[in-house]
Amino acid sequence: MKRLKYLVVLITGVLFVSYGEEVQAQGCSDAGLCTIAGLKSVPTEVNYANQLALGFSLGQGDQSVSILTAYLSYERSLMDRLSLASKLTFASADGELGSNSGLGDLYANFIYTAHETDDSRFLLSAGAKVPLGKSDASDEEVSLPMVYQSSLGTFDLIFGAAYATGRWGINLGYQQPLTSEIDNTFLADEYPDVEALGYLSTNGFTRKADVLARVSYSLPLADGRVILRPSILPIYHIANDTYFDNAGIEQEIDGSSGLTLNGNLFAVYQFNEAHSLELSLGSPFQTRGARPDGLTREFVAALEYSIQF
Repeated sequence: MKRLKYLVVLITGVLFVSYGEEVQAQGCSDAGLCTIAGLKSVPTEVNYANQLALGFSLGQGDQSVSILTAYLSYERSLMDRLSLASKLTFASADGELGSNSGLGDLYANFIYTAHETDDSRFLLSAGAKVPLGKSDASDEEVSLPMVYQSSLGTFDLIFGAAYATGRWGINLGYQQPLTSEIDNTFLADEYPDVEALGYLSTNGFTRKADVLARVSYSLPLADGRVILRPSILPIYHIANDTYFDNAGIEQEIDGSSGLTLNGNLFAVYQFNEAHSLELSLGSPFQTRGARPDGLTREFVAALEYSIQF
């Protein structure tokens, strides 16, 4: 069994090294689905009433745009088997066409423990993503591409399920945008800077739904104070996104539907029963042909500090 544990970690590490430098892609294709409570981690025994976490992530997007994201999350146990989780995000992007920063989104979701034994747990979750700003940030009154926006600008519903048995975990999720068109008006061939041709047009952009699955394995080290958790994260975008061209005609963005396959590695250090620090890395193995939503990442690295009380 020990050989299996170390083999899982070794294979994940090799894949990060071999793919991370060769493929320009999404570290998560994350519209919020793979980083919210109930879908980010495996279900564990809950012995606290509150959890507060502060996190930062760094990534590189389309055309080497640097993206820094910060978030504050809070989870509150409401009653036996039911809790409410929330998260507030902030994003800053800087690249060849300009820079932008601002509040991103507010997430809120209910998490229900449907089944629990000594070595297995099953959770169900349902919630929403509420945009705290529009996706219309501009440079000199010209709309910037989506990768520069601090939010997609969509109101979404999010549903999930998570199951853990022994050291294995499985997460399933679905994210459905309810907003038909966002406020972005970027058209690559009308932008005054020729560098804009490297981005996809998103005038009147409409984004379709995502389906997520995550399979992970937890490996305890240092008498359980350190947990390594490699995981495989496929995300399927169920249909092509659309935008309106220069003539006002709605066009499908070919290749924007399909599979993005990511690898994630989490390393958690438990200072004591209440305080922990988590480092996570994400890198793609396979991507969709087109990612107009600005979620493209060549890599994602994140650090989170949490306290339970």
